[in-house]
Amino acid sequence: MSEWIPVEDRLPDDGVRVLVWGKVAGPCVAYRGIETWGLEDGEQPTVKWLLETEPVPVDCHRSDLWDEVVAWMPLPEPPSTKGNDNAI
Repeated sequence: MSEWIPVEDRLPDDGVRVLVWGKVAGPCVAYRGIETWGLEDGEQPTVKWLLETEPVPVDCHRSDLWDEVVAWMPLPEPPSTKGNDNAI
């Protein structure tokens, strides 16, 4: 498996699902995308970490848990099910 990549070193390409590590909450699947949720009139959208399951910015969703993404890593390849009915 890949090593954790600090966000200060590099960010993933926009729209690519990755495993992120929140400073408080720990791991979550997320991606970097355009935030349009909660914009005021005339406010420009920005690129932020977004949770995989909801179109809500990670730094706003469950604010008591998510205060900052500190590192990320690529998701592993899915398991192979070819020729094995018992595979995941």
